[in-house]
Amino acid sequence: MLEQSLVRLGTDYVDLYWIHNPADVARWTPHLIPLLKSGKVKHVGVSNHNLSEIELANQLLGEAGFRVEAIQNHYSLLYRSSEQSRHPGLLPRPRHPILRLYGA
Repeated sequence: MLEQSLVRLGTDYVDLYWIHNPADVARWTPHLIPLLKSGKVKHVGVSNHNLSEIELANQLLGEAGFRVEAIQNHYSLLYRSSEQSRHPGLLPRPRHPILRLYGA
Protein backbone atom coordinates (compact mmCIF):
# COMPACT_ATOMS: atom_id res chain seq x y z
CA MET A 1 0.00 0.00 0.00
CA LEU A 2 2.83 2.43 0.79
CA GLU A 3 4.50 1.65 -2.55
CA GLN A 4 1.39 2.76 -4.45
CA SER A 5 1.19 5.95 -2.40
CA LEU A 6 4.84 6.75 -3.09
CA VAL A 7 4.27 6.33 -6.83
CA ARG A 8 1.20 8.59 -6.74
CA LEU A 9 3.10 11.18 -4.72
CA GLY A 10 6.10 10.99 -7.04
CA THR A 11 8.57 10.42 -4.22
CA ASP A 12 10.76 7.67 -2.80
CA TYR A 13 9.89 8.25 0.86
CA VAL A 14 7.53 9.90 3.34
CA ASP A 15 8.83 12.04 6.18
CA LEU A 16 6.19 10.99 8.71
CA TYR A 17 4.02 7.87 8.58
CA TRP A 18 0.97 8.23 10.85
CA ILE A 19 -0.63 5.16 12.43
CA HIS A 20 -4.19 6.20 13.29
CA ASN A 21 -5.62 2.93 14.60
CA PRO A 22 -4.28 1.73 17.95
CA ALA A 23 -5.62 -1.80 17.44
CA ASP A 24 -3.01 -4.52 17.75
CA VAL A 25 0.19 -2.52 18.15
CA ALA A 26 2.21 -5.75 18.36
CA ARG A 27 0.97 -6.75 14.90
CA TRP A 28 1.52 -3.53 12.91
CA THR A 29 4.75 -2.29 14.49
CA PRO A 30 7.06 -4.99 13.05
CA HIS A 31 5.81 -4.14 9.53
CA LEU A 32 7.20 -0.61 9.90
CA ILE A 33 10.76 -1.71 10.63
CA PRO A 34 11.68 -2.74 7.04
CA LEU A 35 10.14 0.51 5.76
CA LEU A 36 12.22 2.52 8.23
CA LYS A 37 15.39 0.56 7.43
CA SER A 38 14.88 1.06 3.69
CA GLY A 39 14.38 4.81 4.13
CA LYS A 40 10.89 4.74 2.61
CA VAL A 41 9.59 5.99 5.97
CA LYS A 42 11.74 8.52 7.85
CA HIS A 43 9.68 8.85 11.06
CA VAL A 44 6.66 7.19 12.71
CA GLY A 45 3.80 8.98 14.45
CA VAL A 46 0.75 7.58 16.21
CA SER A 47 -2.75 8.95 16.65
CA ASN A 48 -5.39 7.90 19.18
CA HIS A 49 -2.95 5.74 21.17
CA ASN A 50 -2.73 5.64 24.95
CA LEU A 51 0.56 5.66 26.84
CA SER A 52 0.84 1.87 27.17
CA GLU A 53 0.31 1.44 23.41
CA ILE A 54 2.94 4.08 22.68
CA GLU A 55 5.38 2.41 25.06
CA LEU A 56 4.80 -0.99 23.43
CA ALA A 57 5.36 0.50 19.96
CA ASN A 58 8.55 2.16 21.23
CA GLN A 59 9.76 -1.09 22.75
CA LEU A 60 9.23 -3.00 19.49
CA LEU A 61 10.67 -0.25 17.30
CA GLY A 62 13.52 0.28 19.76
CA GLU A 63 14.79 -3.26 19.21
CA ALA A 64 15.62 -2.13 15.64
CA GLY A 65 16.93 1.29 16.68
CA PHE A 66 13.78 3.32 15.93
CA ARG A 67 11.03 4.98 17.98
CA VAL A 68 7.69 6.74 17.75
CA GLU A 69 8.50 10.40 17.19
CA ALA A 70 5.12 12.15 17.18
CA ILE A 71 1.69 11.72 18.74
CA GLN A 72 -1.65 13.15 17.64
CA ASN A 73 -4.47 12.72 20.12
CA HIS A 74 -7.75 14.49 20.78
CA TYR A 75 -6.91 17.48 22.95
CA SER A 76 -8.52 20.81 23.84
CA LEU A 77 -9.10 22.98 26.88
CA LEU A 78 -12.16 20.88 27.67
CA TYR A 79 -10.78 17.45 26.74
CA ARG A 80 -7.38 17.01 28.36
CA SER A 81 -7.20 13.27 28.96
CA SER A 82 -4.48 12.83 26.34
CA GLU A 83 -2.12 14.56 28.79
CA GLN A 84 -1.83 11.05 30.22
CA SER A 85 -0.28 9.95 26.91
CA ARG A 86 2.56 12.45 27.11
CA HIS A 87 5.90 10.82 26.65
CA PRO A 88 9.35 12.46 26.94
CA GLY A 89 10.88 13.16 23.55
CA LEU A 90 7.64 12.86 21.59
CA LEU A 91 6.21 15.74 19.63
CA PRO A 92 2.54 16.21 20.64
CA ARG A 93 0.19 17.43 17.90
CA PRO A 94 -3.35 18.09 19.15
CA ARG A 95 -6.25 16.93 17.01
CA HIS A 96 -9.18 19.41 16.96
CA PRO A 97 -7.78 21.73 19.67
CA ILE A 98 -10.28 24.54 18.97
CA LEU A 99 -13.26 22.68 17.55
CA ARG A 100 -14.10 20.99 20.84
CA LEU A 101 -13.89 24.28 22.69
CA TYR A 102 -16.95 25.52 20.80
CA GLY A 103 -18.81 22.23 21.04
CA ALA A 104 -18.64 21.43 17.32
